[in-house]
Amino acid sequence: MAFLAIESENQQLSDLLELVCEQLQLTDTQHTDAETSYHGIGKWLSADDGPLAIFNPEIFPQGSKALLTTVKPRKREEFDIDLVCVLDRNRHLVSPVTVFNDVADRIRSHDTYRSMMTTDARCIVLTYERQYRLEIVPAVPSVEDGRTALVIPDREQREWVKTDPKGYVRWFAAQAMPLSERRALAASVEPLPPNVSSGEKTVLQRTVQLFKRRRDIHFDGAEEATRSIVLTTINAEVYGREENLLDAITNNLDRISRMADGQQAIPRVPCPTNPLENLAQDWQTNPRTYLKFRMFIGEFKEKMERLKSERSMPRIADLLEDMFDPSGSGVVNNAVRAYTDRYASARASGGIRMTRATSALTTAAPAAASFAIPRNSFYGD
Repeated sequence: MAFLAIESENQQLSDLLELVCEQLQLTDTQHTDAETSYHGIGKWLSADDGPLAIFNPEIFPQGSKALLTTVKPRKREEFDIDLVCVLDRNRHLVSPVTVFNDVADRIRSHDTYRSMMTTDARCIVLTYERQYRLEIVPAVPSVEDGRTALVIPDREQREWVKTDPKGYVRWFAAQAMPLSERRALAASVEPLPPNVSSGEKTVLQRTVQLFKRRRDIHFDGAEEATRSIVLTTINAEVYGREENLLDAITNNLDRISRMADGQQAIPRVPCPTNPLENLAQDWQTNPRTYLKFRMFIGEFKEKMERLKSERSMPRIADLLEDMFDPSGSGVVNNAVRAYTDRYASARASGGIRMTRATSALTTAAPAAASFAIPRNSFYGD
């Protein structure tokens, strides 16, 4: 007989958090729409008859979509899809502004893209209102810095900035799983990663998703919100390869808190592929953002401790909703319903067991130390 996959209160909470992650996945429609837009801009930039064709454009995703840590937006917010447009040009023979303008001009020449387009210091943004934003980063190879290393233009500083998004994905994968299980990276327009289910993701990927969701709710759009790349990097750095999602989140919060408490000055967050780059530079330029980060971690840690100490399912549901879905959009409610439906189904089939010592539900095979919960088969009063 198969038993419901629960062994302790901690495992119950971990299963609930995994179901919350499942609810935070982009819908198939959201993913398909974003994929269509991604390939559309990729084809426009790399078209054989376009002005960039002589530079053999290579288009590939970076950021949360490449890392599989994208979180479904709240309310009518937009989510970001970051992509890189690499032109085969010599960084020493062309200026950063020229490369940026070449890509921007190509996008601007499209009748539809022109009305959707804005520019930032390092990227061109196409906004699909109330859906998502495509952020296109122009780049050229930086062969002397590594096989996949790039430099991107900073228009404000009029200089090249080193980066290695493919290297970052490899680093993150190595932090998340054993070497033997690393996913191969595709080495044109590379496909957008599939919209895989939460169950197919690593514990680290799901941990980052929940940190990002909690961040979004905590800061609620405030400018001091900690950047996703900072949250992702810090979580990957401190991750202890826990196999239980609840353990990973609570242990990461503990480790981050201890590290912050041990710092006498505002810390740097070095980029794993370019240690000279400080991903948390805004902490240095605006110390208030670091203070806000500390407050965010402290509050998240306190809420997780309260969650772990709770034993009432209605109260657990309330705490989860407070942390991850205070607007009541259904993220937590659907997760709890899925969990209780699974519990009810297992109970009806006699598949739930409970340990005598702890009264915790268990998946273990029948043994002397456990007993089956009978089906509810009585009628009337």
